[in-house]
Amino acid sequence: MREILVVADGVVAKTFINWLEKNRVLENKFTVVYCNDSIKNDNKNIDFIKFDPTSFVKLSNVLSDSFFDVFIIMANKTDTKAVYDNVRKVSTKIHIVLYDEWGLDIDDANLIKIDANELLANHLFDQIPDVPVFAKNVGLGQGEVMEVLVPLGSSYSYRYIGSIEQRKFTIAGIYRNSKLLLAKNNMIIKPNDTLLLIGKPKVLENVFYAIKQKGGQFPAPYGKDVYLVLNTSLDISSLQNLINQALFLKNSFETNLIIRVLNPSKLGFLNELKSLASESVEILFDYYEQKLQSLVETDLNDFNIGLIVVDNEGFIKNLGFYRSCNKPIFRSGDFELSSIDNVAAIMSNENDMETISTTVFDIANRLNLGITLYDYAPDGEFKSKNFTVEHFEALANVHRRNLTVIQEKKNPIIALREEAACLQILPFSQEITNKKFLKIFSTNIKDFFLTIKKHPQIFIPI
Repeated sequence: MREILVVADGVVAKTFINWLEKNRVLENKFTVVYCNDSIKNDNKNIDFIKFDPTSFVKLSNVLSDSFFDVFIIMANKTDTKAVYDNVRKVSTKIHIVLYDEWGLDIDDANLIKIDANELLANHLFDQIPDVPVFAKNVGLGQGEVMEVLVPLGSSYSYRYIGSIEQRKFTIAGIYRNSKLLLAKNNMIIKPNDTLLLIGKPKVLENVFYAIKQKGGQFPAPYGKDVYLVLNTSLDISSLQNLINQALFLKNSFETNLIIRVLNPSKLGFLNELKSLASESVEILFDYYEQKLQSLVETDLNDFNIGLIVVDNEGFIKNLGFYRSCNKPIFRSGDFELSSIDNVAAIMSNENDMETISTTVFDIANRLNLGITLYDYAPDGEFKSKNFTVEHFEALANVHRRNLTVIQEKKNPIIALREEAACLQILPFSQEITNKKFLKIFSTNIKDFFLTIKKHPQIFIPI
């Protein structure tokens, strides 16, 4: 058991003594020297001794070698300095914790000075909205632990924790409704959650501003770079279309492009492709006919990939694998992105729409596109989806984007095939990967997302 001497006087000292009683610090034995009777309480686990601690003779009689630490918490500057000097006359090595609200100038390697004014100013500063809150008395105290409040419209809201690229930091927990929830990959971050982050201080500062920024960051937080899977067994026209789409996304998102070339062939085309290589475009060739899954998994580990671009046939053939990548997938269509002026969100179930909603607005912001929410219901049942419509309208207000809501009694598949060029943003759920013949009789619109080949699509993992 560690013996600690507390020299106490004043309001702060009284509060500290009460904390000792309230928190039952059983691993330590406390002796309290006091002069004012208001300090003493009925705690039987604390030895109280009354005398004037500014007296060297009296204090030296109490301060024995059995004490490991001395806490000096006094009400005025003169008494604080006198008690400190008395303790140092007895021992130059004993560890001292000193409460200071007067700016005492003491150079002592065995002293921890608690600056009351600094602590109060820090706490007041932490209450300013949209300022990083670091844990100053935890770990190294250098900002490696941080709390961040997630605002409505943040690119982190409605994201699964497991889908967020966490490099040099980790989401350790979520404070929600006054409860701490330990982070799990399948947990969804919601607006007004407070995230508990651990990582390098500089990294956490960048994460803080990324969380606070309302949109315009996609493909973050899934990653940063655009990744094109290019199978040269496709015809030249299809290959060129994929490259154009990937370059358009790379330029629009102001990021890097990594091109993974499968089955290298067509020598003339490959020479043209190599000419694209630059500081922001990296081209990787597979001359050993490795499996797609192995190559992509390696690249996901080596690069900070946030969006995967694939051709239609390759996407359908490897649907389950691409779902397991937990990254947004761009699937090419008949229309080029440069000719599109609208993002389409197709109404499915409430939870799915809520999960992808922030991404819909984020992509629209980055590509400077309008947004249309399509709700096709042959039975005319629109009331059950009012919450989703209101949610999208609230986000439209936050992002200052125009939102068009279309609710019509139409067969959704026929209606979507008739729509003008648009970029569809769709939930990429496990259900979509279940290839069953009976889906042709399904009434679930998600079962028909893959049949719409006319429009380019981005599937968001949920």
